[in-house]
Amino acid sequence: MLNEADTRAKLIDPKLYKSGWSEDLIQRELKITEGRIIDEYGNRKKGVKPDYILFLERYFPIAVVEAKEEAKHHATGIQQAKRYAEMLNVPFAYSTNGHKIEEYDFITKKQRTLDKFPSPQELWKRYSLWKFNKLLPFNKDENPLLYPYKIVQNKIPRYYQIAAVKNVIEAFLNGKKRILLTMATGTGKTEVAFWVAWKLYNTRKARRILYVADRIMLRNQAYNRFEPFGGAREIIKEGKALKIRDIYFATYQTLYSEKNGKRLYQEYPPNFFDMVIIDECHRSGYGRWKEILDYFKDAVHFGMTATPKRDDNIDTYAYFGTPVYVYSLGQGIEDGFLSPYKIHKIYMNIDKKGGISLTDVASEGAAIEVPEETEVKDFYSVGEFEKLI
Repeated sequence: MLNEADTRAKLIDPKLYKSGWSEDLIQRELKITEGRIIDEYGNRKKGVKPDYILFLERYFPIAVVEAKEEAKHHATGIQQAKRYAEMLNVPFAYSTNGHKIEEYDFITKKQRTLDKFPSPQELWKRYSLWKFNKLLPFNKDENPLLYPYKIVQNKIPRYYQIAAVKNVIEAFLNGKKRILLTMATGTGKTEVAFWVAWKLYNTRKARRILYVADRIMLRNQAYNRFEPFGGAREIIKEGKALKIRDIYFATYQTLYSEKNGKRLYQEYPPNFFDMVIIDECHRSGYGRWKEILDYFKDAVHFGMTATPKRDDNIDTYAYFGTPVYVYSLGQGIEDGFLSPYKIHKIYMNIDKKGGISLTDVASEGAAIEVPEETEVKDFYSVGEFEKLI
């Protein structure tokens, strides 16, 4: 009887090839997590490495296969395969000893024994009918789910970013007008937004996109990350409502500023944008960004937040609904993409006073920029300052 390595090489691989899985659609022992950091020296737990991940297109996983040596029962690895499949957000899990194959289908919630692997086309059909009630084209030039990722500076998408991009695009293709993504700070929401925009734009599903942030730093960060769009990008600045580009970036304060007796966003036709992306939508002044979104009501509204639902951001969740994907701080730490932390409580002047005094801030040498229509007062609570200034 063959050991596991020989079972893979001599029995499992030939079965995959026979069912149409070429080498470019197979990844073996791909490390999908870094492993939790366990001490101050940076030592880690072992990362997660499924035996096989099957892809329909690079970065579009569809199934997980766990391999067992020939002498073991073919279904021995099915629970492990199911755990990996749930983690990767894929609908099919397999366990095999090279002879029989055990399949768990998350679509039907049924388990069955097979003699051969389903083909890529069969799994695409099953997935497509499940998600869209119709067979979408198995063509990367037309289908944003399969359109290639744009890799810049060797930034390879992590497993959860791939899952987030897929879920957002699925919602878009299903006609959902309000889409919410919840991902912990530092896990790459801007990356996800770029890849979503890249795929939709290049398959002509969305021609004009507006990216709205609540701070100039975040606006500029997004503009720079979207660099592969080149000359199709434009930053909207106060008093200028240019309309000759495709991908626009603005702060909501700028869009809310006045020009010719109107808010700047009203200089654009209501149907100008196909998608509006709201970064940090849990903190971006609900009243104002909702007013902007109400104006661009025909566009798909894609909100991103790092904050789970709670009392102070309930408006965000009421507007967008249940997130299409959630990647939590705890999961990021467990996967090793974020560091564990300890809380040290430090009281600053703002905490002691309960807010911010512009006089005190100016005396420390800080520059204060205030939207033109805002009536300035000396003292603001933190919440007021975030929304108004």
